[in-house]
Amino acid sequence: MQSEIYLHHANVQAFICQYLVDLDTVSAAKAAGKTGAAATIYAKALMNDTRVQQEIQRRMTDRAARLQINPDSVLADINRVKEDAMKVAYNPSKERDEMVSRADALKALELLGRHLVLFTDKVQVDGTVTVNILSFDDSQKTGVTVNGSHTRIVDDDPVTVSIEQDY
Repeated sequence: MQSEIYLHHANVQAFICQYLVDLDTVSAAKAAGKTGAAATIYAKALMNDTRVQQEIQRRMTDRAARLQINPDSVLADINRVKEDAMKVAYNPSKERDEMVSRADALKALELLGRHLVLFTDKVQVDGTVTVNILSFDDSQKTGVTVNGSHTRIVDDDPVTVSIEQDY
């Protein structure tokens, strides 16, 4: 009962509705009336709340079922866009045959390539890596020097240490 009452608060509803539009937690918090740093804190708190997570997941599942959207249908639609965009048609202004839309074809190919993980924005390394930390500034969790490059520790839970490398 308490969970239902909590999820029906106007600001929580506004947050969930806006989050489902753009999947941006901060804009969702702003839609719920929060501003500045409070928006970020509020967004993090709501996204860590299992009741909110479950409600978001429930609504996403309902929407996907209503619209009959699944990964196969999305890939099929992207492939249709690619095929249509790559058709060759006569362009009377240039007096030659050309592809209907190179931009649309390229975007469709990019999306298909991402799905197939042909290229990535981040490099993921799995396995064991030995790191010799030459110096470390514990007060700011920065200042790790690895092989002469400056590195920041982003997350230091007991199991995993994630680092960002400056090149």
